[in-house]
Order: sequence, then C-alpha cells, then structure tokens
Amino acid sequence: MDSDREYLKILSIFYYVAAGLAALGGCFLILYLFAAILLVLANPLGALFVLFALFGVTIAWSAAYLLYSTAKNLSACENRSFCVVIAAIICFIFPLGTILGGLTIFLLVVRPNSRELFQD
Repeated sequence: MDSDREYLKILSIFYYVAAGLAALGGCFLILYLFAAILLVLANPLGALFVLFALFGVTIAWSAAYLLYSTAKNLSACENRSFCVVIAAIICFIFPLGTILGGLTIFLLVVRPNSRELFQD
C-alpha cells in the first residue's frame, strides 16, 4: 500500500511537469497571436490566424489546468475517475503522454491496492 502511495506521488510530479509544459506551449502561442495581430493590421485575411492562435492558447491552457488538477488529485488520492479519464485522454499525446497515461491507468485501474487509497 505504501508503494502505491509513493507511485502516486511520483506520477503527480510528472503531471505537474506536463502541466508546466502545456502552459509553456500556450505562452509560445501567445507570441504567435501577437504576430497574427500584426498580420491582421497589414492584411484583413489574417483574421483566420488570430482565431487559430486563440484556439490554440485556449486548448493549451485548458490542458495545463486539467493536468494540474489531475496532479493535485493524485497526490491527495481524490477523484479517481477524473484521473482515469484525463489519463485516457493524454494517451493520445505521443510519446510522453502515452507513457504517462498508460502508467496512470495501470496504477489506478489494474492495481487493487491503489483503489483502496481513493475514497470516491
């Protein structure tokens, strides 16, 4: 049981790192947004680039928030189903998300001792 709690702490650290990387990606898209705004000033057809940048920033920062929430829930042993759903979603982010999501699903679904840690 103690080893499962230790695994959950390690996974939560990796989720914090993934959240930081997603937020950093959103910050880079802010730079793209500024460049797209300058393009709109020069050419009205650049509005599509602004919409793309806004969409990308929204997706990146939403993903960062969800990964951060998952890290908090894993370290506090809360909301097991939420953690499993987010782990399944990040499996589509190849290769690091696949590894992180797969390990999380394995720990939360397959191992019976980790189920007992969560009280939901």
